[in-house]
Amino acid sequence: MKKKRCGALGAGLALGMLWVPLCGFAEEDTITVTISAYDYNAADGGIAAASPDGVILDRYSVKVPVGSTDVEAIKKAFADNDISVTLSENYYGGYYISEINGLREYSNTEAEPDYSGWMLEYNDDHFTNYGLGTLGTNGDGVLSDGDLIEFHYSLDGGTDLGSVYSGNPVLSSLTVGEETVQLAKMISYDESWNPIYTFTADGEIMEGDGSQENPFALHFDWGEVENSETAVSYSASHYFAVDGIADTHDFSEPLRFAVSTESGLTSYFTVSAEFQIKNDSEAGDDPAHTDEEQEPNQSVTAGDISSAVLLFTAAAAGAAAALTSPRRQRA
Repeated sequence: MKKKRCGALGAGLALGMLWVPLCGFAEEDTITVTISAYDYNAADGGIAAASPDGVILDRYSVKVPVGSTDVEAIKKAFADNDISVTLSENYYGGYYISEINGLREYSNTEAEPDYSGWMLEYNDDHFTNYGLGTLGTNGDGVLSDGDLIEFHYSLDGGTDLGSVYSGNPVLSSLTVGEETVQLAKMISYDESWNPIYTFTADGEIMEGDGSQENPFALHFDWGEVENSETAVSYSASHYFAVDGIADTHDFSEPLRFAVSTESGLTSYFTVSAEFQIKNDSEAGDDPAHTDEEQEPNQSVTAGDISSAVLLFTAAAAGAAAALTSPRRQRA
């Protein structure tokens, strides 16, 4: 009986010794890649096929054999999660993603022309890669352990994602008191396909160029008001950070703020208002106001914007540093 037990034990040890290195080799022969897909801008823009909350696939870790390509890894990641994905050929013989989870390119039907579609970010490169088939250390699509691949849906060719090629970022809208201004960035291209950006407020070209020295300028004319302080709110792309806007602002001085992207682009704004403070009788004889305090023609104008601009460099740099991509916000 002892011999039988020893034999069984020896066989068990032999199998165990065989199993350990086999498992080790299996681990060494695979890499882990993280795949994500977000459609925040499509969700915010009311695109019909968008997800409810902007998250389609959030930081999914997929194991693939060493030597796997970007295309193979994303196919497996989406298949594992029962998410549809469509690869289309590009003009260079490679591939790009034209659809994820039913959300296809050219779905921003209200835009003319429509530059909507999926954009790829590889290892936090701010969308500077050349697409599927070119990722990896050698640019041949072969991935490495720990690589990050993210797909983000853009409504306008990447400007709402803050890519390094997207030009100055702007708010979608700014509300001061009861007045809302719609801001927009329009894109056209010259004969060499270099982008030309035009920045508008309610369809009119904005003053300034968005630089610190010459910020975009917005002006409000209120007429008579009871006081110079009013509520301020805004809407902006999920990918932008805004520094300098509080819930209210006293427009006896211009409002100045900055909008930054994770890729390091920053736009500067100044917002001024012209108004007159109502006199005591018009304000309901408020005892808090006196004739000495109330000037009959008090007003605030835009003035010399260049002399009024604050040095935003430190604040904007802090906003850009604080700006995090969706993956880091959820970390």
